[in-house]
This record gives sequence, C-alpha cells and structure tokens, in this order.
Amino acid sequence: MVVDIPLAPARHPLRRLLADRWAVAGGATILVLLLVAVAAPLLSSVEGHDPYTYDLSALDDSGKPLGRGGGISGDHWFGVEPMTGRDLFAIVVHGARTSLLVGVGATLIAVAIGVLVGVTAGYFGGWFDRVLSRITDVLLGFPWLVFVIALGAIAPARFPKQLLLVLVIGLFGWPGIARVVRGQTMALKQRTFVVASAALGAGTGHQLRRHYLPNLMSTIIVYATMTIPGMIGSEAALSFLGVGVPPPTPAWGRTIGEAIAWVQTDPMFLVFPGAALFLVTLAFNLFGDGLRDALDPRTAKR
Repeated sequence: MVVDIPLAPARHPLRRLLADRWAVAGGATILVLLLVAVAAPLLSSVEGHDPYTYDLSALDDSGKPLGRGGGISGDHWFGVEPMTGRDLFAIVVHGARTSLLVGVGATLIAVAIGVLVGVTAGYFGGWFDRVLSRITDVLLGFPWLVFVIALGAIAPARFPKQLLLVLVIGLFGWPGIARVVRGQTMALKQRTFVVASAALGAGTGHQLRRHYLPNLMSTIIVYATMTIPGMIGSEAALSFLGVGVPPPTPAWGRTIGEAIAWVQTDPMFLVFPGAALFLVTLAFNLFGDGLRDALDPRTAKR
C-alpha cells in the first residue's frame, strides 16, 4: 500500500488569479506580445515594410530621418532607424520574436537543469548535496557576462548566435532555481505523507513522480514565469553591448544601443524599443506575482 496526497481542486487558484487585476493585465499583455511575435511578418506587411530593407530616401544627408519625431509618418508608423532608414515598427515587432525566443528558450534550459540539480541534491543529500551545492555556488559567482563576450568572439561564424545565446544564458541561469528546489525538496522529505510513503516501501521513482514533482510544480511554474523577463533582459544587455544577436536580425537591445547616440537630437528612436522591453518585463513580473499568490493561499491577496 502506498500513501498518496490528494491534489487540491484547480479552480481555486484559477479563481484567485482571475481576481487579481494586475495579474490578468500582465497575462493579457503577454498574450498580445506572443501574438505580435507570431504575426510579425503579417503586421509588418500591413504597414508595407520589413526590418531588413534600407530606405535611404527617408534620411537626410547626415543620416537623420527626415522630419521630426524620428521620421514618424503614415508610411513609417514608428519612424525609421538613423543611418540605415530601416523601418522601426518592423524592427520592434520582429524583435519581439528574438526576445521571446531567447527568453523562453533560456528559461526552459535553466529550469530543466535547476530542477534536476535541486531535486537530486535535496532528495539524496550527503555527498550529492555537498558537491552539487558547491557547483551551484561557483556558478553563482562566475562572471558569465565576460565569458559570453569572449565566447562570442571565438565562436565559429556559421554557429547561430541566437542558439548560442539561448544555450549560454540558460546554462548559467539555473543556480537560482536549483537552490529554491533543493530547499523545497528537503522540506518535503519531512512531510508526513512522504515519510509514510517511504515507510510503506515506495521506491524513489514513485516518490518523485507522485509526491515531490506534483508538490514542486507550482514553485517551478512561478519561478520560470518570473525568470523569463530576466533572461530577456540579459539578451537585451548583450545585444546592447554588441555581442548579442548580430545585425541585421532585429533585436530590441541593439536598437536601444544604437539609439543612444541620437537621443539628444531626437529621443523618439529610443522610445519604442525601450517601451517594448519595459512592457514585456513588467507584464511577466505582474503575471508571475499574481501566479505566485494564486498558487500559494498563504500569500493570496485579500
């Protein structure tokens, strides 16, 4: 006989989540951003431009867009990029693809490694815990940004930079969730239903599948949701420094970096990519906060 813990009805967390207006607003914004990323080619075609075409006719002799406000017009809804004349609306909507792809991909890698390390360290303890905890500590203090810059310089030109960013950011992003999962796993080991299950002869696979992972799932989901904006910010920072996604692939961070030189003469170049990055980060944080409160009744908003 094996003791299992009954699962709580799913409708109660959902009801708490829907009652949180900020979380709903964040979730709706995320959904819109996902739709924008998927439909980026359609949206840019409606405007009539793509992010790779140079339009020098939209620039004056100094490389600045004609007119005021960054060259905003009926032909270029967000204006054009200085020096190249590329359409800024097309860059922003296609840049959503880059940011979400890197952010979600790196988060999935980080969560997979972090959960594996955290559960292993917390469940088995002993030398497993000591070795894995020391590896986690080393990675937390490792200057991964310098490593990425150096790796980008020596990586083969044929190797896709987006894939490189996903792998590197994900491989250096797991220590945080590993620590959280390790602590939760060690706490679960002391729970009555887990102790009773082990006493009745349940094997490791059964305990992990029936007791540990179901009870860790809410923590994993919330942590993953709140990790995505950090991963997107890391990609933007690397692109801002010029070692992220290479041109001409649209990227919000690189566009913001290139707009800095023009911000005193016309700040509109900075507004739209900066607003997009701020919006996606805020949306994920709001939704993550609401999801955390909904899945943990002790912190639910009243």
